Amino acid sequence: MPLTAVVIVPIVSLVDDTMRRAASHGLSLTNNVSNIHNKRLIVTPEATVTQCFKDCLMQIYVQGTIFVDEVHFYTLQSQLRPTFRQLPKLWFLPVPMVLMTATAPQHVVNDLLTNFFGQERSPIIIRRPTNRLNVSYTVNFDVSADDLVHHVA
Repeated sequence: MPLTAVVIVPIVSLVDDTMRRAASHGLSLTNNVSNIHNKRLIVTPEATVTQCFKDCLMQIYVQGTIFVDEVHFYTLQSQLRPTFRQLPKLWFLPVPMVLMTATAPQHVVNDLLTNFFGQERSPIIIRRPTNRLNVSYTVNFDVSADDLVHHVA
């Protein structure tokens, strides 16, 4: 069974959450690189540098897409998580790569264009507003400490 999607997320809790959410929509994901019986693999950047992951990709022809979620971590956490900077090595695969983030300031976009894509690739950048109708903010003025504690509790 060919691997059709590799999803790379920065945090283990996102792996678990994404697997749970996918299952609720009838999609199955696996995070077990050494025993793939699934068409969709989800891993952290640290897993992408393991020999097991590389062997998996060499044995299974990837016909789908590589998705990198929260790609702003590539720039913003590269010193804490150096494996993020190794993700461009996945370009050896002849498949599309989709990088996703809702919070990339221009310096992050510039870093991605220069260091992730390099000179030989011309990515398509799609920007959309990040406003969320389900999020609201309330500002209360002149609230005493007792009122604040009562409101929070």
